[in-house]
Amino acid sequence: MTKDVVVAIKGLHKASYAQSSFEDEEPIETLSHGLYYVKNGKEYVKYQEMLDADNGVSDSLMKIYDDKIEIIKSGAQSAKMYFDQNKDTVIYYRLPIGTTRIDVVTESIDIDRQEDHIQISLNYEMFTNGEKMSVNSVVIDLYSSHKAETLMSKKEDENV
Repeated sequence: MTKDVVVAIKGLHKASYAQSSFEDEEPIETLSHGLYYVKNGKEYVKYQEMLDADNGVSDSLMKIYDDKIEIIKSGAQSAKMYFDQNKDTVIYYRLPIGTTRIDVVTESIDIDRQEDHIQISLNYEMFTNGEKMSVNSVVIDLYSSHKAETLMSKKEDENV
């Protein structure tokens, strides 16, 4: 993997509402440039996420372990998120309106490492005040800059 990477995050956030059977699905898709490095046997990726027009940018640091993921966000939104299939975790998510405690139950983590590409698949549920808040499925693709350029060229050729 090269130092310069493209971070592509795609997912589906399926919100649950305790007072009704109504569910709301929200697709998530971001694309950013980042820096990849290895330190003390752990993989790190630093990148920025563009939030909506009102909330600006969030700086993110992803730590990739053998079997778990940690994402630390700072800026307009801040949180330390742990995804560990072997234990439930707690997130304190700080937003402009205040801090919220969110309990996370990670259903599955799959990390596929290749020379120019790392793919992380996460499936997890979020709870607040003991009530299920959402069911989430996220795929994070980390592409070396060379691999990303090749993929973009192929996509442009397909669209012609």
